[in-house]
Amino acid sequence: STLGVNGAAIFNESGADKDFRVESDGNANMLFVNGGTNRVGIGEDVPLATLHIKNGDSGISSATAQGDELILEDNDHVGISMFSGSSGGVGNIFFGDSDDNDIGRIFYDHGANALGFKTNATEQMRLTDNGSMLLGTISTQASTPNIFIHAAGCMLFLRRKTSNGNVAEFINYNNETKGSITVSASNTAYNTTSDYRLKENVVLMEDATTRLKQLQPKRFNYISDENNTLVDGFLAHEVSSIVPEAI
Repeated sequence: STLGVNGAAIFNESGADKDFRVESDGNANMLFVNGGTNRVGIGEDVPLATLHIKNGDSGISSATAQGDELILEDNDHVGISMFSGSSGGVGNIFFGDSDDNDIGRIFYDHGANALGFKTNATEQMRLTDNGSMLLGTISTQASTPNIFIHAAGCMLFLRRKTSNGNVAEFINYNNETKGSITVSASNTAYNTTSDYRLKENVVLMEDATTRLKQLQPKRFNYISDENNTLVDGFLAHEVSSIVPEAI
């Protein structure tokens, strides 16, 4: 080591392979610089990353090659704290490259109490303080839905992995399934509960025949059906004014 005329201390000058260690009252390796591996340990004398901060032994013996720049280690919980101003401060994690130093970003806006995610330098998702998740937008409609998707193309794909069946279920506050969307090899079914055991105050409808005569059954095929298979049914917009609860 050398001490320069300007007061600068240099260890391992000219690439000498010598370790440097600083002890604290309770840690023999409070700061450890490995002269041979070009790594620094805090609480660790065999650092597994460029910077290895260790508060307890987790039992790891190596780090992945894609994550050996920084290691935080403990034998229980481990974490990073970022503190900002409570009124308008923003905590940030940036992801950059040679073309754009902040092309990706995760941030918490303390003024709005919102967690945001950016890709390609544009905010794509936000979790708001009322529990809503916004995708493709940072604002929502007045009703404040839990999930709001804003996109130019298809907004949602639901695909079962191995077999036919439910792709969505609708559950009420009593944890009871009240509806579902089911897919099979040939169609999609929108299912809801309709059973006499779920109904009460059942009476015969007066003048039912008149209402039935207003319905206009049709025969048609779906545009997407290459075989032009004819089916019997109704056009929803013609039924909605007569039996709106059926639509």
